[in-house]
Amino acid sequence: MIGDLCEKNFLDKASGAVAGIAGFVRGYCYGHGGEMMDDEFAFRVAIHAGVHFIHWYIRRRECGSAFTAEEIVDAMTLGRDYILKGWEKDKAWFLGTALAPLFTSFCR
Repeated sequence: MIGDLCEKNFLDKASGAVAGIAGFVRGYCYGHGGEMMDDEFAFRVAIHAGVHFIHWYIRRRECGSAFTAEEIVDAMTLGRDYILKGWEKDKAWFLGTALAPLFTSFCR
């Protein structure tokens, strides 16, 4: 779900996608008794979203013609960065991305 919302935010410029991510994270916390989401879990989600993001073009080839080669490379580069920054546990970097709600949620 979070990977799809990242795609919508980046590729379709969907302004509500980040709010959707925040709501999903909030709902996840409520569904788990308000347990705090730790950084380790947040980084794993970010890495998974990056892998999901890299594969968007393969999953949706029929939409590929709607994007320029530069946009496709930019999307895959962002996915790569989500993976690398997740492995590096670079929390500060994520605060400037659509995945910021993973690291700033009230349930943390």
